[in-house]
Amino acid sequence: MNTHFKPFAFRLSPLRSAAAAVLGASLLAACGGGGGDSPQAVKLQFAALNGSSAVSCTGSLSGLGSTAASAKLQDLRFYVSEVELVDAKGNVTPVKLDAVTNWQIAGSGAAGVALVDLAAAGEACDATSPETHTEVVGSADGGDYTKVRFKIGVPLALNHSNVVGAAAPLDIAALNWSWAGGRKFLNIEVNADAPTTLTTFNVHLGSTGCTGSSPATGLVDTCARPDRMTVELAFDRKASAQNVVIDLAQLFQGVDITQNINGAPGCMSGATDSECVPVFSNLGLDQSTGLPLSTTAQRIFRLAGSTGAL
Repeated sequence: MNTHFKPFAFRLSPLRSAAAAVLGASLLAACGGGGGDSPQAVKLQFAALNGSSAVSCTGSLSGLGSTAASAKLQDLRFYVSEVELVDAKGNVTPVKLDAVTNWQIAGSGAAGVALVDLAAAGEACDATSPETHTEVVGSADGGDYTKVRFKIGVPLALNHSNVVGAAAPLDIAALNWSWAGGRKFLNIEVNADAPTTLTTFNVHLGSTGCTGSSPATGLVDTCARPDRMTVELAFDRKASAQNVVIDLAQLFQGVDITQNINGAPGCMSGATDSECVPVFSNLGLDQSTGLPLSTTAQRIFRLAGSTGAL
């Protein structure tokens, strides 16, 4: 009897090899492996337009508001936070903001915040803010995303800190109301040409009615009117940046920027301020509650080359 064992070579046919490879890849993906979870860079690139015309501190803005007034830009800054990517099934992935000196606090969700400044010093623009910053940068897990979503505002946990000694970009006195009120999330100011009853029409968006154990020292638990805008736009996963426009023509639609009917000059987020009625509608916010409107989306932010938000 032959007691020697001859090794047996087991081989898969090409068809079975391919099937095994597919099965292996599926199992790897199911376990979280593969390239789908690799971080991908996310950039929001912002620009300001008045309809189809570029906005700057050295030119005139024409056809603004209900009276088609001419005006000059004085300031255009806003905070961006809680950036998210959304896939076709509605699954949400947070974007972690990078740390950018003077402009971004790193973190995802309510931990991070960025400041966009589209007004360089010149003519009517704020001479104390000569620099501009036009982008928000971060990263997210790789995926097949169809939408990008973000808020115009500072998260509650960061909003009510003392502006003196706060980390940039939360250390700007011109963008701070008070410890109780927190920051101005959106700070847009224009000076209308004569005739006018006010020098500057302000759009200052921020939380109001804030309460807590010590609002005067920044210990705020909640705000009756949060006033944080939600912006949702289509996401182009093939683009190196999402080019986002803030359109002043849409912001001032239905607004008479030459007159101040009652309250603060312009709209400073007052719950009963007449000037805020059309402004808040354009921002997609309920003026009385400070929450996003369920029937009307914001209309001031859109993708470059498009006619409106989703």
